[in-house]
Amino acid sequence: MNALQEKLLIYRLETRHDPDAFAELYDAYHNAIYRFIFFKVPSSEIAEDATGDVFLKLWTHVMEGRRITNFRALAYQIARTTIADHYRGAKQTVTLEEVAELETMTVDMGSSFGGPIDRETLFQALVKMKPEHMELIMLFYVEDVNIKEIATIVNKRAGAVRVQLHRALKVLRENLNPS
Repeated sequence: MNALQEKLLIYRLETRHDPDAFAELYDAYHNAIYRFIFFKVPSSEIAEDATGDVFLKLWTHVMEGRRITNFRALAYQIARTTIADHYRGAKQTVTLEEVAELETMTVDMGSSFGGPIDRETLFQALVKMKPEHMELIMLFYVEDVNIKEIATIVNKRAGAVRVQLHRALKVLRENLNPS
């Protein structure tokens, strides 16, 4: 979805509370939000529930008449909060076995690292990282979110996000090629 289409849909939401406009935004961002949450919670069921919660909160946001400048960034902000709420309520850890569905996802970051990387190797390298570094890698490379939007999502300046992303890539490269 391009920026102009998104702005038109947001306009329809803000002026008419148009459920069809919301449905189009839902269709455009549902899979990305689910994938984002999936990597941070212990099961696909929890990821599905949390994704539903995110879109329910987005609809509530619209119905309350609150302004939306960037739907995608707002969706990721709400997703981050929803994930945090989940872990505040139930202290759990993610194991490799519980993320077996990773095989069904198509994550191709090989071109960014000079050659193909199998999913298992990539996953093992990612889970060794700090959660905030993993989140930046996922947003930028997997979800194709630009630096400015990531800055909005994580509530930091774009320059700080660039630096953190650079550091995260360095750590990921080290994890992929241990000496």
